[in-house]
Amino acid sequence: MRRTTRLVLATAAILIVYLGIMVQNGPRNGVERFPFFRWELFSRIPTRERESYSIRLTEVNGKALKAPVYFEDADGLVAERRSPSAYQTLQQLGRFTDAKDEMRAAFARQVLETRFMPEITEGRYEVVRRRFDILERLECSCFITETVIGEQSIG
Repeated sequence: MRRTTRLVLATAAILIVYLGIMVQNGPRNGVERFPFFRWELFSRIPTRERESYSIRLTEVNGKALKAPVYFEDADGLVAERRSPSAYQTLQQLGRFTDAKDEMRAAFARQVLETRFMPEITEGRYEVVRRRFDILERLECSCFITETVIGEQSIG
């Protein structure tokens, strides 16, 4: 009988402490303390659609390409085509071009061309805004929309 009483008292004490922590860290105050997380932990699901920017090379060193090639697919044409730094530079170029912020876009263009496309002395590319489904993008190189928001020349 003593063992059962102790078990009941211990369980009651744990429940009282847990309820106290839940009241203090309720579902609305945004505080999470391990192992007592907010009630809304898995209630928000992000949308599957995302947007990113890139460039499509259309001409390299005076030669028109048969089909435009995205920066990340331009193996042998650009340096560090899959680096995080290149991706961040492309996102900045796209955002600034989209916002028509010419000064910042020019700086991002200069960084992109000098650091990631040093071998291209003459060429053309398009700045593209792309919308895609994140799950489909894992399987293919397909986009929901591709919108050219600017065109640039090198050299």
